[in-house]
Amino acid sequence: MKLTEQECIDFIKSTNGTKFEPSEINEIYAIMEKKFISEGSPLPTKGTLVRNLRRLIGENTEEIDKYIDKDIVKEDKNYEYGYKIISDSKIGFKRTKRGKKIIGYWYEKELGEIAETVDIPTFAKYLADSVTYSKILGPAIKREYYVALSKTFGQGAVNEARDFEEELFELNNSDIDGKIDEIDVMENVSKIQQAINKHKKIKFKLAFYDYINKKVKLNIGNQERCVSPFRIMMNNGRYYLMAFIGKNVKKFYYFRIDLMSEITVMDNEGSVKPVVEESNNPLKFIYSNPYFYSGKKETIVLGFKADQLTQIFDWFGATKDDDLNQNGLYEIQGEYKSENVKMLKIKFPNINVNAFSFWVMQYIECIEILEGAQLKKIVIERIETALKKLKKDKSE
Repeated sequence: MKLTEQECIDFIKSTNGTKFEPSEINEIYAIMEKKFISEGSPLPTKGTLVRNLRRLIGENTEEIDKYIDKDIVKEDKNYEYGYKIISDSKIGFKRTKRGKKIIGYWYEKELGEIAETVDIPTFAKYLADSVTYSKILGPAIKREYYVALSKTFGQGAVNEARDFEEELFELNNSDIDGKIDEIDVMENVSKIQQAINKHKKIKFKLAFYDYINKKVKLNIGNQERCVSPFRIMMNNGRYYLMAFIGKNVKKFYYFRIDLMSEITVMDNEGSVKPVVEESNNPLKFIYSNPYFYSGKKETIVLGFKADQLTQIFDWFGATKDDDLNQNGLYEIQGEYKSENVKMLKIKFPNINVNAFSFWVMQYIECIEILEGAQLKKIVIERIETALKKLKKDKSE
């Protein structure tokens, strides 16, 4: 019995095989067995599968030799590895050096020139993890996307979803009472991008979370908003829309796209054009607005514990190679001692005070506010309010 070329590719593609752990014949046979039994078709023997898989690579040893690639797994002395490209599929195989017997296979997506600079299995794994840990995709969509990635890149690259992944699929960060199904986030993104490309306004309703009768509810309000969208951004795993309201092009607002409902592109109304310079520098914009707040800005100088400098890098990026003191987002101006603790003097130019105040609160034990009157005022008021509440709780 002869299996088709595509059947053989699909069997390999459905396994967990990789170049580091190719799938053996028994695993591939189990995939084939499941398929033929479900279809009610006569099941080929394991020997038939072995012959057809080998024929997929080459008719004889000399032909298969042409596909051996010594750079795939260099440290393996007993086996040799190779690839054969068949249309948009890249079939990998592992063969004994003695006896020239193929003992394992794996699948990779063939992407031509892209594969010269991108490791495709790593790329596929990143996409799969992005889906699994997504904050905006519901359980059904997560699973559909995951399956689509498996069928595109191969099960081995994406990895089979096990109990841990299955639980993450079911974890929905937004769905409180089923109403989130009324909001298709990716459809929203698509509609908004169309409006941006066409320079048109949009109208929509903005949902919000509420606590009613001892339950958290997603409330899709009746108020309709009309804005001029000009950029879609992602922050902390969620999509945000940056938009202007009315004709004021000097102040923009943020809207969470996963909370936007009933979006309509207004083809008869052109949007206003953005003139906010800071929004045209993506790196500076994102880092100077860590929590996507609108509001006043000022230049802030902090004293920051030197042994916690990694936190600065994590949030605001590392410094340039040619200047170890600054990267345009902050400037390390020097060091000093505070109560025998080594501190770094760091300047943050023109940063969103409201957003930055929340960041400062996270690291308050590591920080001294050296310059920034607005920031200092906000932090002091916030700490004093918290102390009053704590003292009140203690007295009660």
